[in-house]
Amino acid sequence: MPAYKTPDNLIELLDRVVRSASRTAYYGPRLSDATGIATLDEFRAIPPTPLSEFQSRSLRDTLADPGNVEWIVGAGGGQSPKRTPMVENADEGAIRYDVLADAVKEHIVLDASTVCAAVSTPERRYFASEVATILIAAGAHAHVFTDEGRPRTYERLNLLGPQVVVMLSPRLEEDRLPRTTKLAITFNGEHRLKRHAQLDVYHIDGLGFLGHSSDLDTYTLNSDVYYFEQSEDGRLIVTPIYGRVQPALRVLTEYRVEFVGESRVRFLE
Repeated sequence: MPAYKTPDNLIELLDRVVRSASRTAYYGPRLSDATGIATLDEFRAIPPTPLSEFQSRSLRDTLADPGNVEWIVGAGGGQSPKRTPMVENADEGAIRYDVLADAVKEHIVLDASTVCAAVSTPERRYFASEVATILIAAGAHAHVFTDEGRPRTYERLNLLGPQVVVMLSPRLEEDRLPRTTKLAITFNGEHRLKRHAQLDVYHIDGLGFLGHSSDLDTYTLNSDVYYFEQSEDGRLIVTPIYGRVQPALRVLTEYRVEFVGESRVRFLE
């Protein structure tokens, strides 16, 4: 299936998500004894789940298949104990890894000659480590640095000479990135770069990597692994279509968007 294209068997996939969700303590009562859907209209009739509520559920209430849990991704990169962590099996984790790796590969080759550096604040170091792990799994070399606002950060970067810099610290200055930098990866529009090629990734904790942009104007949504809708007031609604262990249904985000194609949006203020 082409990247970013909505699967032809979307209703079948959403039906499986709903069936899984009906087995959880959180979604079961909300579905009013429904155990599946046969049409998109039936799916869209399911009440949306506000993002803040989605991120604060009890972990045990979110699991449809506890016996299939293979790892737990700490909420907020392990720094948000009050948020529900993401739970996955191997297949779901592989899909999430591939989504980010494929977006990066559109801009640069990831192989044994590619050096990456993820630079983060202390609070985001676990998320930086996961991003680095994804880059390593895709074939590159990756390192993680913690930025505490000291010159040492730039000294380390210049010594390493990375082609890819993952910018997870708001203190990083574009003009001080190494000359070797061919691509800077940012998240949720935190940096807007002028001199370097940029891949900005739209990420929501607990849902994953939802889309990406090279110009911070229009974002390509990963419609091959998420089903996207728009609320009446223009906010983006997200359902991971392969979620089975810890299903999520129609999560209502805080982001207002304008669709400019089947899988492309602009974020509105």
